[in-house]
Amino acid sequence: MTNFLRKPWSKDILIGLALLIILCLLPWLGIKVYYLRLLIIFFMYTTIVSQWNLVMGIGGIFSLGQMAIFGMGAYTTAWLAKYADWSLWASWPVGIVFAVIASLIIGAACLRVSGVYTALLTLAIVSVMQLLIQTDTACFKPMKTGGCEYFTGGTMSLTKYGDLGMRDWLGRRDWIKGDYYIGLAILIMAVGFSIFIVRSPIGIAFKALRDNNLYAVSRGMSKFKYQMLIFSSSSLFTGMAGGFYASHYGATGSTILNLKLMLLLLSMMIVGGLGRIWGPVLGVGALIGLQEPLRDIIEFRELIFGFLIVVFAMFYPQGIQGFFEYIWKVGIRRYRDLRQ
Repeated sequence: MTNFLRKPWSKDILIGLALLIILCLLPWLGIKVYYLRLLIIFFMYTTIVSQWNLVMGIGGIFSLGQMAIFGMGAYTTAWLAKYADWSLWASWPVGIVFAVIASLIIGAACLRVSGVYTALLTLAIVSVMQLLIQTDTACFKPMKTGGCEYFTGGTMSLTKYGDLGMRDWLGRRDWIKGDYYIGLAILIMAVGFSIFIVRSPIGIAFKALRDNNLYAVSRGMSKFKYQMLIFSSSSLFTGMAGGFYASHYGATGSTILNLKLMLLLLSMMIVGGLGRIWGPVLGVGALIGLQEPLRDIIEFRELIFGFLIVVFAMFYPQGIQGFFEYIWKVGIRRYRDLRQ
């Protein structure tokens, strides 16, 4: 047991198991459906932010294109279910594949540059993708009742393409629990992948390129190759979250690509602790909890999130996880002093 606790990943395993037990039990403790829905949002957001954290916090890639990858997973899943008449269980894996392909294309185009240029290029891709969807007015499929359906759904979104079948399996009362556990499973895989990357030798290579790029390159490391690896591998779970979004809500629109959502997710990553394993979990949990008190002043919400990004980035980049780590170290030090 002592040898296990000395491992660098032992604390992550113990924290993960504790959270897993709590989250598995919550639906059976009489929790309201509203909070189950809120937790499903938490699962989706944390999955996206954890993979974005790998790209930006560990890989040092200033990318703002994660929502394009998320959108590709969501739209491909919804499109195949609606127009190809596939089940969502069949279209979802294809959506993930398309998200990975999109990440390879985006990476090949944007990772040749660095810093603010990467940010601008990836942001432009998201903006163009949203614009193409919103301006799609060409008739793709005539409706029997009159009118037309658009290839991307246009401003009307893609709708009426079914669900994951939980209503038929668990009934109209408990179907939300089925989606809850699917979202939890995705979160477990995404966080587990993050722990593996950060604690493995390849994570050390990513950090070396991030912190001392010239030295790492002089040692024979290919910056482009390693950045493409982390950018494309993280897209697997980002695309998976996109497919789950489309399957859970039964509607996919261009709002998933807007700047407000991107700013919210970015602030969650910064507030939680950029480059830290549990930062996304803490950041998403904190800001989802903060959204409820801010409901009455929703017009100022984006301003507040932007302010949080600036404050944490400039004055406390360690984020919430860094604060808890500091408290833990102080507590351990005082405990040892008392024993002596």
